[in-house]
Amino acid sequence: MTGSGSAASQQSVTQFWNKLHFSTGKSIADIMERHRVHIPDNFDSIHGYSGIFLQAVYEYANFQLAEVSQKLTSTLQRFSTSSSSVLCAHGIPAALFTVKKEGKNKGREFYSCS
Repeated sequence: MTGSGSAASQQSVTQFWNKLHFSTGKSIADIMERHRVHIPDNFDSIHGYSGIFLQAVYEYANFQLAEVSQKLTSTLQRFSTSSSSVLCAHGIPAALFTVKKEGKNKGREFYSCS
């Protein structure tokens, strides 16, 4: 009996994740602006209540994903601009390399033309 419960639980988790999505940068502002799910004062049935409740949960999860993706994007942009500030002798952004040859410099990092 636990096997069938586990399969049903797995299916509901899969359905939940299928309704979530990471938004593009352009649509994040649209998502964060407004709520699309309207929760009425009265419900016709328990099915109506559960359906609207699930929609609200999905919407909330998408708000959270949008916020996390926005923070991740800004953090990655901050790090990518800071690492490209080193320029080679030609004025091109340099890449960071590590010495792989055996010897006293093995593991040492250095910048070189990319």
